[in-house]
Amino acid sequence: MKHTTQKLYDFLGISSATLCLVHCLFVPFLAILPLSTFKSIWIDILFCSIALLATSKIIMSPCTKTVKLILGISISIILVSVMIEIILHTHFEGMLLGGIGLIIGHGLNYKNHKH
Repeated sequence: MKHTTQKLYDFLGISSATLCLVHCLFVPFLAILPLSTFKSIWIDILFCSIALLATSKIIMSPCTKTVKLILGISISIILVSVMIEIILHTHFEGMLLGGIGLIIGHGLNYKNHKH
């Protein structure tokens, strides 16, 4: 049962990090459209919350130290990026790096479940 829930959190983490990356890559193009009043801070906070939930569940589980390190650094980068965005009202590109790290970390952890 515990093995299945970890797979679920890995899937949730990979999915939300991928959607977050797509969001971060395409939102700048929305500024070209008349929808320039679109604020993405709430979407960023939502993705950050989902990532924090999935990452914390995996970090608390008995996974490898490499996965814990990758996920810990990646979620820290995302948290700092969201805080910078809230405080300075500017988009910080560190979110892309953190999102890629989350995808890699959850992917490695998911791959370890198969063995």
